[in-house]
Amino acid sequence: MVKRVVMHVGLGKTGTRTIQTTLAGNRRSLAQLDVVYPGADLAHHDLLALIHHKGAGHFWYTRRGLDARAAHAAAQRQMSALRAAAATQAPTIILSSEYFQTLRAPQIADFDRQIAALGYQLETLCYIRAPLAHTASRIQQGVKMATARIAQMMDRPYPPLARDHCEAALKALGPARVHLRKMEDA
Repeated sequence: MVKRVVMHVGLGKTGTRTIQTTLAGNRRSLAQLDVVYPGADLAHHDLLALIHHKGAGHFWYTRRGLDARAAHAAAQRQMSALRAAAATQAPTIILSSEYFQTLRAPQIADFDRQIAALGYQLETLCYIRAPLAHTASRIQQGVKMATARIAQMMDRPYPPLARDHCEAALKALGPARVHLRKMEDA
């Protein structure tokens, strides 16, 4: 049986925060099923310093006021948690971050090599949403939070993030390791 690290790629308005909260809040129950959601954080954003093309300069760190040294320290903590999870020999490890959606093919391939060195196979999982429902939800949130006007949202109603991620993941991992699920069917 192939041991795998499933990288949940959170796309906007697909329930990512709910998925992360559920996984993080049920670590013990998951462990009883031989599934590990590593670390103590809600999500695995801190891995970005090691695997994202922007590295420690990613806005996940800069908006929190973390310099490169602090970002790399945070990333090493999460990587240590991932190594500890792999040491359990659990057949499935799950990672989750909405920022994984902007990983490019070379970074996914590099992360795949790091995961393979731990004895695991990297796979990605994306929940996608019907474009009209996704657009309506984005517009509603943008207006509610006063972060965008309706006209601005209509200029780019459905960002191609799912397509961009899938193309990068397919190039790096191949179709057998890229999984898409319709949010409406989840």
